[in-house]
Amino acid sequence: MSATYTSTATDTTQEGLILKSGGIKDVFSEFNYYMPPAGGISEPSTNDLELILGTKDQDTRRLHVLDVRGKEDKFTLDQNGFRYVQLQSKMIEPESDDHIKQVYYPELDEMLRRELKNVSAVYHLGHILRGAPIKQDFSGPTDEAWNKPYRGQAPAPRVHIDFTRYGIIQILPGEFGEAVAKDIVESGRRWMVFSLWKPLKTVTRDPLGIADAATVKNRDELIPLPRIYPDGRTTENIVIKACKEPEKGGQCVHQWYWMSEQTRDELLMIKIFDSAEKEGEEMRAPHASFSLEGTEYEPIRESIECRVVVCLD
Repeated sequence: MSATYTSTATDTTQEGLILKSGGIKDVFSEFNYYMPPAGGISEPSTNDLELILGTKDQDTRRLHVLDVRGKEDKFTLDQNGFRYVQLQSKMIEPESDDHIKQVYYPELDEMLRRELKNVSAVYHLGHILRGAPIKQDFSGPTDEAWNKPYRGQAPAPRVHIDFTRYGIIQILPGEFGEAVAKDIVESGRRWMVFSLWKPLKTVTRDPLGIADAATVKNRDELIPLPRIYPDGRTTENIVIKACKEPEKGGQCVHQWYWMSEQTRDELLMIKIFDSAEKEGEEMRAPHASFSLEGTEYEPIRESIECRVVVCLD
């Protein structure tokens, strides 16, 4: 699918918003990809927070984002790398880390066992709360910034995938112990890693965009970002290069989606890793927040995301 769009007689364009029949809201918005610096350097430096949170080496593209409203069931984890599901949580307002773990984590476990077949174990990699405005003046990485707990963070506007295969395997022993990590990786069972993203209130600003994994297949566009945790563990994220546009000799096929006015009962499952997939055929979905024109004064987006490892029999 192309990132271009031709309006029809049933559409009304309003400053980047395309109102379609049935209340569907397709939009045009900017996404921040990674642009390797000049001089042939293609890989980012370790713990480059300015790259993660700021505007360093940024390649901004204005793209067409399709609303999934009314067709949520058409997207699957195996074919697209993401899926929207219903989750009515008893956790109205997170009160503490313990509250989240005691109330929300079991709800996620139940949802995963409902949505996936033959789940034998679920391991939680923690959670991130987001409820701060996006900063436009990030000045660069500092020890203080790196060690700051992931609480009250702003939406992440850089197109990314949470882990590489190497990155997730590296952190498993520190999270769950050597024995459990070895069992996850070497038992022969299928195992998967997800980011489970859900609003805490209806989203009216800085929604999360999700790219169809089937349209992001060029491995040259996926750049590992080395990371070192404060405790010395190494890992990797992935930042994404924009595809070449047709007028520049390429075929720009990244197709982006969003859910308009996503509510606290609507959860987005994002596939990060799947051991059943061959190298080069992974269905892992890039994602990033994006801005909606005219919503600067809407309430700041509040959301929670939890990363989980799921083992299947």
